[in-house]
Amino acid sequence: MKYGWIVLLLASLTANGTRAETLQDALIAAYKTNPDLQAQRARLRVTDETYVQTLSQFGPTVSYQIQSTYDRDHLSKSARNQARASTPNLPDYSEQNSYSGQLVISQPLYTGGRLSADLKAADAQVRAGREALRTTEANVLYSTILAYADLLRDQEDADIRKLNLDMLQHQVDEAQARQKAGEVTRTDVAQAQAQLASEEALYQAALGQVDIDATNYAATVGYQPGRLAPLPELVGTPTSLEKVLAAGERDNPDLQQALFVEEESHAKIYSARSALRPSASLQIQDGEQGPLAPFDNRDLNRGLGVTASVVIPLYSNGLARSQTRQAIDQDAADAMTVDEVRRTVIKNLSTLWVQRRVALAAVDTQARQVEAAKIAFEGMRKEYTAGERSTLDVLVAEETLRDAELALVSARHDAYMAGAALLQNMGWLEIRNLVVTDDLYPATAHLHAIMPKIRVPWQTPLQKLDSTSVPKIQTMAAPSVITKP
Repeated sequence: MKYGWIVLLLASLTANGTRAETLQDALIAAYKTNPDLQAQRARLRVTDETYVQTLSQFGPTVSYQIQSTYDRDHLSKSARNQARASTPNLPDYSEQNSYSGQLVISQPLYTGGRLSADLKAADAQVRAGREALRTTEANVLYSTILAYADLLRDQEDADIRKLNLDMLQHQVDEAQARQKAGEVTRTDVAQAQAQLASEEALYQAALGQVDIDATNYAATVGYQPGRLAPLPELVGTPTSLEKVLAAGERDNPDLQQALFVEEESHAKIYSARSALRPSASLQIQDGEQGPLAPFDNRDLNRGLGVTASVVIPLYSNGLARSQTRQAIDQDAADAMTVDEVRRTVIKNLSTLWVQRRVALAAVDTQARQVEAAKIAFEGMRKEYTAGERSTLDVLVAEETLRDAELALVSARHDAYMAGAALLQNMGWLEIRNLVVTDDLYPATAHLHAIMPKIRVPWQTPLQKLDSTSVPKIQTMAAPSVITKP
């Protein structure tokens, strides 16, 4: 695992022995089928092609041009009469045809650093696209965890209300029996019946919320859920705010993407400046031309031409310098965006750290409240049986216990989601850190698969020559996208 942590996912069984659906199942399904994630992967593949297209401009372009012409000219009357004086059978028209074929090889020699700068920009654009994919993946996984946790919480809420409903029904039956025995009044029975009716309404509302959660779950994961297993433990969250902030600075995909976008705009400054520098290119033409019909290879004229061109820009009416200033200002704006994103990341992580700490404390508090409420309810039941407590006392104790159990379920849900949100903003909410699977999307492999398999031997020296006009760009970015698969 990348950061030495993993969600411990344990197979769980329901009461009837069948396997319950786990968070691992939901995460894998969303990772494979979620349309937002699939679309972002396609966008990254589009960006990969930009790099290949930019790199291809360093090499030669080869084309073969074929042209065939046919002309038919009708002669005027005076021209025909004049021509027929010497050639009696001359037709009323003249015709001719021609053929030409030409092999053209064009090779840029020096672009003033334009291609090298464009390649650096494309490199940064690809890496920014990979970080955008990481952001989308984290959003999808967080949404999946949220949908799972919401549904699990509301399933547990419905279970608690169903159990409480059964207990209240028992309380009503007991109160009616004791009323017949003269131990309680009609008022006691009515109190129990009113509480039962209220709980029935709450139970039906809880079932309705479960159905709503199931719909949201299906939209995120891709299928209707069954009975869910308990949430696994999130292991590996840093133990201090300093470590959390350091991880966010290093791994947050939004921040990394902003850095790469700034690197791309910085490279474009040198691409714009190249318009002020000379450029050189070479073109080779090898062709033949002659009559097409009757065709005779010996009648063709052949020629070979080599053209070396050097273009020195002298005046562009301010266009080149305006484009350079524009690129500089865009880079300045992107640099400010990096600072803005960094501040946002720090603020979010600090807030989430506090929220998670408060949520964990709430879980501990609610757990102690549930234990106390259980003891109080059990004691109240015994005292009610002994005639020392009223029906209302039991109902209040029962309601207090139910509310405490519901609050504990909600607190556990909130604490878990606070932990997931913290991991998301740190940049650690990735499928490889959540489940054990070999079926990972190869985000870097696609670029290597589409790279040209054959490169002319002079392309690398020409790249080095062109890159002398572009200084090395110092950034916090990772190495080049083509260093390794």
